[in-house]
Amino acid sequence: MRKRISILLIAALIFSLSNVVSASASSAKIAVDTTSSGMELDGNYVSIQGYNIQYSNYFKLRDVAAAFANTPSEFNVKWNSKANAIEIVSGETYQDSEDSSNASINWWEQQYATATSANIIVDGKSHPMKAYTINQSTYFQLRDLAAITGFQVNYDKVSDVIELTSKPPQQAYRVKANDVLRTNTVTGSYSRWSDPIHHYMYTNEDGTITTVDAGEKLYIQTYNASYKLISSTKLDYELPLFGAFYSGDTYNYIVFGQENDGQSDSKEVIRVVKYDKNFKRVSSAAVTNAYTVAPFHAGSARIAEQDNMLVLHTARLRYLTEDGLNHQSQLTVLIDTGSMNVMNDLGRFQSNHVSHSFDQYVLFDGSEHVLLDHGDAYPRSIVLSRGDGFEYVERDVVEIPGMIGANMTGVSIGGFDQSSSSYLVAYNTIDHSKAYNYTSFSISGADDRERDIKVAAVPRHDVENGEITYTDIATYIGSDKTSSIPKLVKITDDKFMMLWQESDRDSYSDLSSSVVKYVTLDHEGNKTSDIKELKYFKLGNMQPVVYNDQIVWFVNQGQQKTFYTIPIK
Repeated sequence: MRKRISILLIAALIFSLSNVVSASASSAKIAVDTTSSGMELDGNYVSIQGYNIQYSNYFKLRDVAAAFANTPSEFNVKWNSKANAIEIVSGETYQDSEDSSNASINWWEQQYATATSANIIVDGKSHPMKAYTINQSTYFQLRDLAAITGFQVNYDKVSDVIELTSKPPQQAYRVKANDVLRTNTVTGSYSRWSDPIHHYMYTNEDGTITTVDAGEKLYIQTYNASYKLISSTKLDYELPLFGAFYSGDTYNYIVFGQENDGQSDSKEVIRVVKYDKNFKRVSSAAVTNAYTVAPFHAGSARIAEQDNMLVLHTARLRYLTEDGLNHQSQLTVLIDTGSMNVMNDLGRFQSNHVSHSFDQYVLFDGSEHVLLDHGDAYPRSIVLSRGDGFEYVERDVVEIPGMIGANMTGVSIGGFDQSSSSYLVAYNTIDHSKAYNYTSFSISGADDRERDIKVAAVPRHDVENGEITYTDIATYIGSDKTSSIPKLVKITDDKFMMLWQESDRDSYSDLSSSVVKYVTLDHEGNKTSDIKELKYFKLGNMQPVVYNDQIVWFVNQGQQKTFYTIPIK
C-alpha cells in the first residue's frame, strides 16, 4: 500500500514538473526579426509590418483586416467581452481603432515574442489559435488567418514576395493561369494618348471562350463554360513590337511591328500574320513603304474584316520632314485577305489623314468601313470617317477646344459601335467651359480628373449633315469621385451596355475603394435602365464580350485570371 502511494506521489510530482516546464517554455521570450519579404495584395504592393517567428510569418489581425478592406475578403475586428474573445465579422469593412496603431513600436529595435493562444470567433464559430505576443500586441500566423477569413496566401521564392489574394466576388470566377500575365486592371488616370491593347477575348463555335494576352510571348488560353482551363499555347513574336489581335470569322490575325530609324521604304514596319483557328500559321502581309519610323506610336491598333478585306487602323511616327520633326498621325492599312496583299497607299498623307491621332477604332457598315480617331490638331476633334479606303466622308463628332497640336485634350474615347440607326461613340470629357489654356502637358482652369461620361450618336444615313445627339450618362465634374474611361458593349443592334469603374477622386490610381458601374442604352445612346453598381468588381483593359447571355471580361493579377460576368437579362 505504501509502495503504491509512493508511486502515485512520484507520478504527481513528474506531472507537476512537466507543467512547470511547459509553462516556462510558453512564457519564454523568443528574439524575432521583422518580415523582410515583400507583400502584394491582388497584384498590388501593400505594406503590412510583421515578424518571422520560427520560419513562419506572423501579423497583427487588425493590420491584415485593414489591408483587405474593400475587397471580397474584407472583415471587421471587434472585441466580444461576453465571450472574452476576438470576434471577426465577414463582409464588414474594417473600422480602425486607436489600439491598432503601430506608432509606439520601434521596428528597428530587437523585439521579443512570447507564445500564447487566443480564441477567435468568426461569424459565430470559435477558432482556438496559436499566437505570439509582441509589445502587448497579439500576432497570428498569416496562413492561419487565411484559413478562417477566406483569402489565399502564396509565397514566390524567386521574387521573395508574399502574395495575398482575396476571394472572388459573386458572379466572378478565378482561375490559375499557366504563366505570369501582364496586369490589366484599369485606373481612373487618363493618358494623353493610347497604346496597343494587349488583352483580348473571343467566343468559339463549340461554346468555349479564348483569351489572348500579349506579354513576353503571346499567351493563348481556352476555357469551357465553367471557366475551367482546357487548353493553352504560346506564340513567339515575329517582330519585336506587338500591335493587335483580331478573331475573324474563319481566321485569326496578329499584328507585329518594328522600328525603321533608317527610314527605309523597303523595310517591313508592320506584319499582319494570318492563322487558322488553331493558331497554325497560314500566311502574312508585309507592310512596307509606309512613311513610318515607329508603328503604333502614341496610338492604339484595331482591326475589322468584311468579306476579303481587312482594315488595320492604327498610328505611326512618320519620316523626318522639312521642319526637322517626326510627326505622328494615323495609319490605315487595307489588306486583301485572300492574297494577303496591301491594297491602299500608305504615304505621308492618306485620304483619311488625322494628325495627331491618339486613338483609333474601326468597323464595317456594309461594304464601307468606318473609322474613328482622337485628333489633337488636324482635326482637333473626335472625328469619324466613312469610305472605301480611297475616298471618305468625315464628321467632327466631338470638337475639342484649345491650341492646335496641344496634346492635352481633356477627352478620351472608350468605345465605338453601330446600332440599327447610329454610330455610337462612348467618351469622357472635362468641363471645357472652365478651361482657358491647353498645352501638351496641362490644362488650366479645369481639373483633368473630373470627367463626365457621355455618348454621341451619329446618324448612319447622313454622316456629313445629320444631327448628332449627345447623351449624359454619368456626372463626375464637381464630385469627390472619378471614373475610368467607359467601355461600350453591343448586345443587339438596339441594345448596348456601358461600363466604367468608379473610385474616390483623390485615390484614382488606387482601386481599393472602387466599384464597377453599368447601364443599358438603346440604339441612340439613351439610357434604358438605372445605373447599377457591382462592389468588389474591377474592369480590365480589354473589350468585354457577350458570352452565354452575359457580359464577360477578365482581369490578370500575376498567375491568376479572374473572369467577371454581368447577366444580360
